[in-house]
Amino acid sequence: MIMRLAIWFSIIIGGFILFIITQIPFQMGLWGGYDGAGLTIIGVLQALMVIPLLYLGLSYLRMSFKKIGLTTKKWKSDSLLGAAVAIGWAMVQFIWIIPSTGGASREDISEVLIMLDSNWENILWYLPLGIIGGGIVEELYNRGFLIGALAGIFNDSKFALYIASVFL
Repeated sequence: MIMRLAIWFSIIIGGFILFIITQIPFQMGLWGGYDGAGLTIIGVLQALMVIPLLYLGLSYLRMSFKKIGLTTKKWKSDSLLGAAVAIGWAMVQFIWIIPSTGGASREDISEVLIMLDSNWENILWYLPLGIIGGGIVEELYNRGFLIGALAGIFNDSKFALYIASVFL
């Protein structure tokens, strides 16, 4: 049990470090900056670095990606539900929340506008970072591995699932 927890914890720390490492060169302006194509490259690098780490951790824990929620079962309905929720949430954000909380002068919004270089065409570079880095890799890492693998270490007990959920 202790060894499995040590492996889990190592993968969590390693993944966190990899998420940071993929961004630092771009934020420092070494590889084109934290905007434009750099944003897409960050998302791809996160996938190329974190997903193999998760695979390694799951292998050592004798688990599979299926154990942490990555399956093709019901992928069509899950995709449609995800798209509907994403579109609905974006509409709530853009129509109500962002305008009523300061709009473009909000710090988080102004940072996104800087990344987009105030050019809405650059959103095509920003979307892959959100979809690949945030939507796929981060979800596999956070909700998948952090919660799913920890619960699996404790034989899927409800108590372990609740404890793992506290981390988020």
